[in-house]
Amino acid sequence: MFQPKFLREKLTVRPGSVFIFFGCYGMNTGELASIILSKGASAFIAWNGGVTVNYVDRVLPQIVYSYLEGGLDKLANTINDITPDPLSGATLEITLKN
Repeated sequence: MFQPKFLREKLTVRPGSVFIFFGCYGMNTGELASIILSKGASAFIAWNGGVTVNYVDRVLPQIVYSYLEGGLDKLANTINDITPDPLSGATLEITLKN
């Protein structure tokens, strides 16, 4: 179970990092993204619902390669182009630090 207090108190995030949360429901409330970004990450990426393991395995390399090739701009475009999980309908979302 997600425990915001624990993350606020114990989690350290390298400033400017891109935090990829590939478990289910990482974007449901936005609270996890808010905590991670407040800790210094430049971006938080997660699914807005349940997602299947096979789909995660297929999509993760695209995410990593796009960031390595073109930084946050290309990463955001890639995430917008990724279709929802065909079995669950969950979509991948990105939240950038303002």
